Amino acid sequence: TRPGGSHILLLAMDHIIVDLWSISLMIQELHQLYLAEQAGQPATLPALHYHYTDFVHWETALVNSPAGTRMRDYWLDQLAGELPALNLPTDHPRAATQTYSGDTVSLRLSASLAHRLTTLGQAHGATLYVTLLAAFQALLHRYSGQNDLIVGTVLSGRDQPELANVIGYCINPLAMRADFSQQPTFAQFLAQVRQKVLGAIDHQHYPLPLLADQLHFHRDPSRPPIFETMFIMQKAQIQDGQPLSAFAPGMPDARLELAGLTLTSLPLPGMPAQFDLTLMVADMADGLGASLHYNTDLFDATTMQRMLAHFATLLEQVADNPHRAISAIPLLPENERHQLLADWNATQATYPAGHCLHQLISAQARRTPQAIAATGRGTTLTYAQLDQQSDQLAAYLRRQGVGPEHLVGIGVDRTPHMLVGLLGILKAGGAYVPLDPAFPAERLALMLDDAQPRLLLTDRANHAAFQHTGAPRLLCLDEDWPEIAAAGDTPPPAGTTPNNLAYVIYTSGSTGRPKGVMIPHRAVVNFLNSMATRPGLTATDTLLAVTTLSFDIAVLELYLPLLVGGTVVIASREQAADGQQLATLLAESRATVMQATPATWQMLLAAGWQPAQQKLLCGGEALPASLA
Repeated sequence: TRPGGSHILLLAMDHIIVDLWSISLMIQELHQLYLAEQAGQPATLPALHYHYTDFVHWETALVNSPAGTRMRDYWLDQLAGELPALNLPTDHPRAATQTYSGDTVSLRLSASLAHRLTTLGQAHGATLYVTLLAAFQALLHRYSGQNDLIVGTVLSGRDQPELANVIGYCINPLAMRADFSQQPTFAQFLAQVRQKVLGAIDHQHYPLPLLADQLHFHRDPSRPPIFETMFIMQKAQIQDGQPLSAFAPGMPDARLELAGLTLTSLPLPGMPAQFDLTLMVADMADGLGASLHYNTDLFDATTMQRMLAHFATLLEQVADNPHRAISAIPLLPENERHQLLADWNATQATYPAGHCLHQLISAQARRTPQAIAATGRGTTLTYAQLDQQSDQLAAYLRRQGVGPEHLVGIGVDRTPHMLVGLLGILKAGGAYVPLDPAFPAERLALMLDDAQPRLLLTDRANHAAFQHTGAPRLLCLDEDWPEIAAAGDTPPPAGTTPNNLAYVIYTSGSTGRPKGVMIPHRAVVNFLNSMATRPGLTATDTLLAVTTLSFDIAVLELYLPLLVGGTVVIASREQAADGQQLATLLAESRATVMQATPATWQMLLAAGWQPAQQKLLCGGEALPASLA
């Protein structure tokens, strides 16, 4: 009973015993009984000559007949080979076993669009159902990037006149496989789907559960078998030609006027989701109603609303031009397109664009000279010490002819003295070329031959690694330091500008010869200032640096703390490669920030490390959901 004395009749029926056709019959019969009761007349319904048991017996006989065998063989051929799992981008990781939490979002499609789509289908010998199914499969192809995918659908299963008045579950899910490998236009793909649907109609009565038992596929307990998505087109009719179909997809304003009775939709949130996605389209008096029933453990409502909007945009596009390749069809509605291209691209920000990287670090050293700039391997440097020692190296390098656009190689141990070498090169006006001493000699030789640096900074421990690589003059930062320091600590002005090179970093060479990528000061300063804002770093932070100098993210690890007045703790090569040592260093250094690859984080967890209140950044590889 509702406020005001009205009542709600709620019929709860499992889908296994009823379909929409049956509900249409039930409402017609309830309406007849209701009118008779209102009029005080005897309520009678016509006798049924066929029952659901007759349908069951007929289906059983069909399965065991030669016609049933032909149907089975057709579907086994359609679903031959490995069955593709549809991997849509989800908002939440998929659970180990399938879940059924569900909800629905809806959208109205105009009568004009419905008419244009109907006309499009007619021009290609296809019904509106076939056109919409093709569009949904095209959308899933665009979302997943998969050329082979399967979408479930249903037909009424009542092509026999005797079943027209039978209440029961007569529909049979059908697996519609799509092939996008030839990069078809929508018109070409529509022809493919039309043929698939015609074949499915001719073979629709072979039960899917029996078919699943005969298919050879890996049963993933986290997914429904054979297909994860469904497409349903509802066209059920009731009295006076009024469509009941709008009620099936749960359109919030569905309404049906019967003599003496008005039916309206009542939203029931949280209805179970048998599939990841079920798109239901209803033929309505004023157009089409589309609703997306989805698994809430996988998707958020905003994502599903966006997908429906993309579906509507795709329909508009194919109605206008069905001869465009599906891969080239725009999916974004105008508001989302503007958001991506304008709103989210408004990234202009104020930053010290007129300064070079080393100039900004020297400015920080003047502000906090006694603060700890870098530590590692038993060595600690204040900002003042780092600034002075790098000035001394810069003065020496200037005397050796190093200036703007000149390359200087550097391959040293991972200690604070590595920072002295890097900043010294930059202050001299040069650009450094990181050379990991652990790299194979052949790779080092290729890089040196390509870069042709003026000289190479190394140390006693790594001197031998560069002796047979064709390196130019080697300068040891430890053994040669007395000679370096004698040059004084006031380097002559180098005239470096933000457009000059800061470093040249080499690619992995996985596709051939390693290639040097030239990075100017302005790019580094822009990047670091952005990272200082988001994810953010302040003078109170201590960052533990673990990445080899030859990987580009080392730029963030080494310089970002120095730009904001924080501290960088430099892990040695041995510490960075050992989970126990790295976990100990994390604890002892009281690091608040660390950036690493998923493999390194996995190594730490395997060593028993437990994250504390730290900012943990991850990149360089795909991040497994289990690790996240």
